[in-house]
Amino acid sequence: MLRSVLQFAKSTCVPLVKSIESHLAAGSNGSTGYKLAVRVVWREISTCIMESLPLVFVPGMPERFHKNYREACEFVSEFSQMFSLSNDGAECDSLMLDPVYMEFSRKWQLSAYFSIQKKHVIAVLEDFERGKLPNAAHVSESNGTRSSTPVPKTQVDEKDVLQIKHDAGLLTEHAARAVWAIKQCWAPSVYLKSLAAKFWQLTMQILLWYQQTAGQCIQQLIQSNTSKDSVQALESPELDELLHHMHDMFAIQEVAAEQTRAICRVVPGTDTGALSISAGLESAVGQVLAPLDDTSNQAADHISSTIVAPSTSTLVSHLRRTTSQFRHTNRPPPSTPSPYIPKLFTYLESTESKITHDQTSERIKHMLRTRVIVRVTQEFARVCADALATISKTEASLLRLRKSRAHVARVDVGDVVVPIGVDLRGRVPDADNDKIRRQIWLDVDRVARIVRGYGVEPDPEFARFVDLIQPLGI
Repeated sequence: MLRSVLQFAKSTCVPLVKSIESHLAAGSNGSTGYKLAVRVVWREISTCIMESLPLVFVPGMPERFHKNYREACEFVSEFSQMFSLSNDGAECDSLMLDPVYMEFSRKWQLSAYFSIQKKHVIAVLEDFERGKLPNAAHVSESNGTRSSTPVPKTQVDEKDVLQIKHDAGLLTEHAARAVWAIKQCWAPSVYLKSLAAKFWQLTMQILLWYQQTAGQCIQQLIQSNTSKDSVQALESPELDELLHHMHDMFAIQEVAAEQTRAICRVVPGTDTGALSISAGLESAVGQVLAPLDDTSNQAADHISSTIVAPSTSTLVSHLRRTTSQFRHTNRPPPSTPSPYIPKLFTYLESTESKITHDQTSERIKHMLRTRVIVRVTQEFARVCADALATISKTEASLLRLRKSRAHVARVDVGDVVVPIGVDLRGRVPDADNDKIRRQIWLDVDRVARIVRGYGVEPDPEFARFVDLIQPLGI
């Protein structure tokens, strides 16, 4: 109908008004002062619409209401252009200053329309938490009766969610539905410029929902996985879900920032100073999602602890085996690292193999590597230092028992890891204790090389330990 009215205005009203105004005397500002376009044409058209089509202004059918409102806005804009009317309210003949136009604008129940769309989006998220999708009509939780507020007919299309999940590289349903909900708010078939502020507030609520929901999931998964044996925990589905949530907590921040920039392109008033406005909106998004960093750190701490436990649990027994291999066995001096050394980071590698390959995943891998390598090298340095100290103390005790003064200088009570006088560089060790020391040096040197290959820094104590045992090397 609006198209027909506009066509009538173009073909009949514009020529008629111009013809009449051409016979009227114009003032100093070029205006006749009669405002025929507003006081006659506009008032007649808008009054006719308000009286004959009252249901147009009611959002009982949100899709149709959206279409009608958009067409009405286009009609007003084109009407203003046809009659050269001001649309900013600054001039005396502005359409927006007309009381009938104000009444026409108030007729549109925009708040009710937004409430329906908000209810729909929130219901989709909440019902997903309950393991079901919303029905066509909303059911009140208080008394089980159908709500009088209608819900849009368009429900969640699982193909749309899967497509968003694929396009955004998301791994969890929570993140995919949060992104779907945000995109729903700003979809051309839903968003209205007059409601930009309200849809932005809803967007922030959706991000807050995801932040809280993801945090709860992480805590539940950590509690469930903590009760398992370390090796079992590394193979559990809970650990896979933790990795997926960590991935999406990083990914959704990128998606939210990208969506914010897209929002700036459709929000009115951002054509000037768009960069500052975009930065302000992105900052607000960052503040809402900031707790996700703490949550992801908690998940990374748990996963790294789960990896470190089985990786270091047998270090003491391996060092004892090293000692027994060379003591009173007449074995030749060692020349290669112990067989267990290359397997020291096996659990880290197996965990990393579960992580998808993209930019976000590399960030997760770096978080895990940093934590695991620091803790493994810290424990490895401690166990090796204890083993070397034990060797030196045992050696010193034997020397004292034999009351041999010839080799006392090799023992320094203050530094028993590498006693003064012990320097194996450039020679082949022949004594059993020196063979053990050389084997430990080979093992430590191999671990240092592996760590450098990962591209992360080891524990500072490990780095100092490597320097300390240099006299035991080749």
